[in-house]
Amino acid sequence: MRFGKILLVFIVFHLWQVDSYAIEVVTGKDTTVLPLEKFIVLACEHDTVFQEILIDELYLTYYKDLTLPARDIILSVKGQYDFVFHPVDGHEKSGIVSLGKLFPYTGTTVSADYTASSSINDQERKSSFTFSVSQPIARNAFGRANRMLKKIRGLEIDLAKHQIVEAYEDYLYAVIALYFKWYSAYENMKTAESSYDFNERLLENIRQKMTYDVARRVDVNKIHLQVMEKEENLIALKNNYDQALNYVFQATLYEKAETLIPEFPSFQQKTKDSFDEEYSMFKASSRTYQMLTLLEKKGILEIEKTADDLLPSANLEMGYIEEGSGYDIQNKENRAFAGFAFEFPFPGQKEKARNEYAKIDLEKIKLTSSNKKVQLKTDLKNLHMQIERQNGLVDIAQKKIRVSEAIVKDETKNYSHGRIALNDLIQAINTLEENKFKLVYHKITLNNLILEWLRLTDKLIERKNIDTLSGDKK
Repeated sequence: MRFGKILLVFIVFHLWQVDSYAIEVVTGKDTTVLPLEKFIVLACEHDTVFQEILIDELYLTYYKDLTLPARDIILSVKGQYDFVFHPVDGHEKSGIVSLGKLFPYTGTTVSADYTASSSINDQERKSSFTFSVSQPIARNAFGRANRMLKKIRGLEIDLAKHQIVEAYEDYLYAVIALYFKWYSAYENMKTAESSYDFNERLLENIRQKMTYDVARRVDVNKIHLQVMEKEENLIALKNNYDQALNYVFQATLYEKAETLIPEFPSFQQKTKDSFDEEYSMFKASSRTYQMLTLLEKKGILEIEKTADDLLPSANLEMGYIEEGSGYDIQNKENRAFAGFAFEFPFPGQKEKARNEYAKIDLEKIKLTSSNKKVQLKTDLKNLHMQIERQNGLVDIAQKKIRVSEAIVKDETKNYSHGRIALNDLIQAINTLEENKFKLVYHKITLNNLILEWLRLTDKLIERKNIDTLSGDKK
């Protein structure tokens, strides 16, 4: 329900201004209007695709813990029995208990070991305690590589979060586009019904005139043919509507007895007159540009990390040892130690290959990013032009309907007074119907263009909506 509120607020303030904010408006005994915002809420509550996206968000909580060096304290216990072939009385048993911990962001490893042993024939027990510290000073010097790895994982999580928002956005886009398809099918069906009813009434009128010898049989046949064509068209459009309605039922799992019908929400265009101004705002705040920047940062860190892997493994080792008799280390002998461990692969073929591979990757990322930005700017510019053009076509279609209605009204009178042929009236009626279909087409096309604009400019849904839904307050 929290997500439902988020979407309702988002739809009202970011996409459209809806004439009525009622969730359900009963227009008849068995008919219910399903507004777009209610449709979205129902789809998100019942559609398993949306729930699958929610689950993807949960994986990110554990990604760092799975991919970074563990900071756990490691307990190790070892028991051992030594067989000595000569002399026979040299058989020994021993046990070792160790605790170790890695501090990944300094690279330091600290360990403590306790060892106890005894001979089978000689019950004198020996024990020792060792405390040691190992610190890398070349490869992963003072945890440098681990800190870079942490940054890389952080960038990967940020990218994954952006990609999840993209998935939410694509889902929401598909849901809204389905609603527009349903509305378009509904309006076209209603237009076809209206045209069919009008022509049926006209046919009945002309039949009556023929009985009084005012109309000819050919006129009756012409209108009869017109009625059959309108009925044929109505059947096809009714089939389109029923199919769209089935998809609506699938998305919402709607099982009530009432018949659902859509409503068309009036909307305000969100694009500015100046494309350059729109694009500047897009570059400054868009999710797409943030993702491209994150990819480049990740590529740079990958190069630094693989370069660090080219260094030799060199560790400073130091520690303290107590040795004595008995389990409690009596008569103990104490000593400290310090040393140096060095390991270097020759020729380091894999490490060098990984470094060069990372450099190639970064170069490819930069080229891809540059191409993406150029292509995106072109796509947005064309889309901006299409929206402006479609706005004009909607205005023209509305004017054409008003003029067509006036023509049909006048031509009906003219035909009834015998001033024009029936063909002229039929042409006027068909032109009006065609213009009504065109208006629906242009309105839905404009809506889909604006919807695509919002998707491409990352305005259809925001990160904070997902954070609120998932409980992530970061």
